[in-house]
Amino acid sequence: MYLETFAVGAFRCNCTIVGDPATGKAIVVDPGDEAAGILARLEEAGLEPAILFHTHAHLDHYMATRRLKERFPAARVVLHEADMPLWEATQVQARMFGFQVEDPCRPDMHAGHGERLEAGSVTGTVLHTPGHTPGSCCLHVSEADLVCAGDTLFRRSVGRTDLWGGSAQTLARSIRNTLYALPGKTRVIAGHGPATTIGEEQVANPFVSA
Repeated sequence: MYLETFAVGAFRCNCTIVGDPATGKAIVVDPGDEAAGILARLEEAGLEPAILFHTHAHLDHYMATRRLKERFPAARVVLHEADMPLWEATQVQARMFGFQVEDPCRPDMHAGHGERLEAGSVTGTVLHTPGHTPGSCCLHVSEADLVCAGDTLFRRSVGRTDLWGGSAQTLARSIRNTLYALPGKTRVIAGHGPATTIGEEQVANPFVSA
């Protein structure tokens, strides 16, 4: 299995590529910006995306999606339906930060809790974890002991809940009931910043205890 995480864009969003070298297929999680760099990494690894998965619809997590979709039309753009109002408000989000961005392409499918997304032999399971946004989701790749947590859970922190659709109580419930239910050794790739593990956060996260 191929696995690489790297920060992109002004907000340093973590983009993750999980791929199957045997078939050349991959899941790209949160292609937040710098499409040329993401494409170069895919080409270097000999991979093409079957899935473009978005943990939520804040624009720093999808600004490269349109270009990736144009390069790989067969790739499925995946987003939870509850975050469509944010996705459709891209220009409003961009104005808040003084950005100029293209409107995103439409999602090809809406992620549902427990849904399995496949790219060759790589399978990711969608975990709906609302709180940061109504449609926030994580992607659990069990064979890699890995969860891409977006902005739901960070190392020793949690996602902010003061933006549209956020809820501190809902976020804490999502972390306790869904993420903390994963094996303790599961590596957590957060939407920003360093990685951690479920076990570490269960005992050391000051915002949500196990």
